[in-house]
Amino acid sequence: MPAQGCSWAWSRLVSWEQGTEPVWEVRQEPGLPGELWVLVSQDCDISAKAESRVELLRGHWTTDKSTLHTARLNSIRGFLLGERQRGGKTEGLVVDATRRLLLEKTSLLELEPARELGTLEPSKARRFRQWLAQRYDRPAIPDVIVNAVQKPLVKALEKLSEGDELWRYLADVEEVRFSVPGRTPPFEVTLLFMKAPGAHLSPRGELELQGWFEEVLTKEGACRLSGAAFRDASTISLAAYLAMERLSLDKFSLEGHGSEQGGS
Repeated sequence: MPAQGCSWAWSRLVSWEQGTEPVWEVRQEPGLPGELWVLVSQDCDISAKAESRVELLRGHWTTDKSTLHTARLNSIRGFLLGERQRGGKTEGLVVDATRRLLLEKTSLLELEPARELGTLEPSKARRFRQWLAQRYDRPAIPDVIVNAVQKPLVKALEKLSEGDELWRYLADVEEVRFSVPGRTPPFEVTLLFMKAPGAHLSPRGELELQGWFEEVLTKEGACRLSGAAFRDASTISLAAYLAMERLSLDKFSLEGHGSEQGGS
């Protein structure tokens, strides 16, 4: 539904002294024109009489190629829900996990749902459910690994131009996973590129991707690439998949630079 006119809210501690009640205030941020609220509650929770409210996340359309590829690939905060062509450019609807709203269910009866995306394909719906859950399921990556692995890759992706061929190769990759056995540098990094369903990534594309990731990771001397593999759901075992951690390509917040810890 359109986000304009509906605000999301949070509480902020104003003052507190021992022996007294804390004083709180409610802060609000309004939805902007062009933004949407995306319903994310499970079907059974929407219909359950025991729950009077449903949960929504904020979504926004963007043409920024870096944002779109990060949301398509390995973002813990943004998910690319759909795409459309406008003015000769690809525009994507990115759902933001950091903007959440609880809405009375009865309000939905008075609203007309936006029809811009239609029905999600089963594979997209499955990935969306997994993305919603993994925000609470993912491990906290130690800062030393964030500095050596995640941080260089995020910065390097930000520097890529919109026309760089690497974006085309990354469009065929659904997820990047990694393993680092040790906890002191130089780290031996193994990469796993999970190809998207129906991907047409060529052997040249695989070599280009592997070479770019290796160059970025080994530039500062803190890492060595010990191996890389390209697989899809039909060519990898569950044990091999779960043995590696998902590489988040979001903005990071290291110790002393915000409230979030490392790659958590």
